[in-house]
Amino acid sequence: MIELSRLIALSNRKELEKFISEGYSGDTYRFVQDIDVSLVKLLKTDFKTAWQYIQSVGGVFQHLPTEFEPRRLAMIGRYYVHIGENKKALQYYLKGVGLFKKAGSAYGVARLGKSLIEIYSKLGNHKKALEIGKASLQYFQRRKMELDSSHLLNNIGLVLYRTDRHRQAMKYLDKAQKIMQKHKSFQLPFVMLNRANVLCEMHMIRKARGLYEKAAAIYHEYKMHVSENKAYYALAYILFLEDRFTESIRLFEKVYERSKELSDPVGAANALLDMAEINIQLNQYSTTIMLADQIIP
Repeated sequence: MIELSRLIALSNRKELEKFISEGYSGDTYRFVQDIDVSLVKLLKTDFKTAWQYIQSVGGVFQHLPTEFEPRRLAMIGRYYVHIGENKKALQYYLKGVGLFKKAGSAYGVARLGKSLIEIYSKLGNHKKALEIGKASLQYFQRRKMELDSSHLLNNIGLVLYRTDRHRQAMKYLDKAQKIMQKHKSFQLPFVMLNRANVLCEMHMIRKARGLYEKAAAIYHEYKMHVSENKAYYALAYILFLEDRFTESIRLFEKVYERSKELSDPVGAANALLDMAEINIQLNQYSTTIMLADQIIP
């Protein structure tokens, strides 16, 4: 991983050229890929630092060939996906796709398809999401690019999950998990979380709980605090489904406070909404109103 402090120093052209030459044998593509992976890990750890990282990326990319500009745009888009601003994310990704198409890069278009499927699905255009996702999946499968294929399998599974096609979703997620286990990908716990979400909808609560707990433990080990907090959010929701309201509220409160620390507004708002729902069930209407005021000041 390229640390933020190191990335800032690389805004100096001479430092950058030396770093790529010595660390990557002059391979700029590998260097950009390392930046990309570093950002993905930060987005599972700390949104505030992730945004600082993206701003520093701009200082580095000004010294790189223009062919890498779509990658920079995608990094900005990915940040907006994670904080829930999907319309803004779509703008950046479509700009990146446009540049890749202009350059005749089918690989670049397929690569951005991995994220576009998620964005279109979150915006409610599931048909468009599946069209893009399956086209990108075919591209990577034809070239036997397993890890890239696993990302598409996961994201297609998510779209199917959101459209209540749970058994189909599990087929895609199971395939994604097998590939990620094979390659020991750091993305594995993310697929575990998604499988747990589907199992929860299929009323297989015990199995879902086990996967949430495993994912939380792995994220804790990786120090990916944002993702760990999302796993605990899911566990709090499981407690809610089991009518263990007091335990659920306590865990949601921890998730809410941790979300604020991690500059995760979506996580904080979701925790407040679920606490409000629990208080309605408990006829605690004054507390519900107080929580609603926090969500909509």
